[in-house]
Amino acid sequence: DGLRTIDMLRLITDLDCSTIGIIGYGLGASIGIFMAAYSKRIGALVTNSPSFCQLEKSQNLSTSDASEEINSFIRTKKARKGNIKKNLSYFDSLRFIKKFSCPVLMVIGFKDTHSPALCSFGLFNRLQSEKTLHGYTEEGNEPGGSEEFKKSISWISKIISES
Repeated sequence: DGLRTIDMLRLITDLDCSTIGIIGYGLGASIGIFMAAYSKRIGALVTNSPSFCQLEKSQNLSTSDASEEINSFIRTKKARKGNIKKNLSYFDSLRFIKKFSCPVLMVIGFKDTHSPALCSFGLFNRLQSEKTLHGYTEEGNEPGGSEEFKKSISWISKIISES
């Protein structure tokens, strides 16, 4: 769907969509990483509380509904646990970060129990593109709130205008 959206944007003649900025939260952040890996038109990416990163660790740390659903499924299919985890690894954001070079702003709440900060830092440390971190030591899954959203918009605007 994300890549289809990019294709659709180019059809809007009133917009210059040669370079696109993405802001994604949670799973949307992971989809943004995928989109940056497979579209050369992504010029800047903000990932706020990215989920699906370092799945091997996050599945044991996260309290999100998605993690609980996956863990519940694995408990009912113990004989296939290894195969399920292997298949899930195909969706891990770490799998895609070497395929793009656009600048990334990552927003992390250190007390996030849905998208564990430990796993987000693992993703951030492996990024090979220009990267910036906004960390919130006392916040959880929605770090920075509306003020962070304003900062993210400003950051994307600056990066896109410079490209």
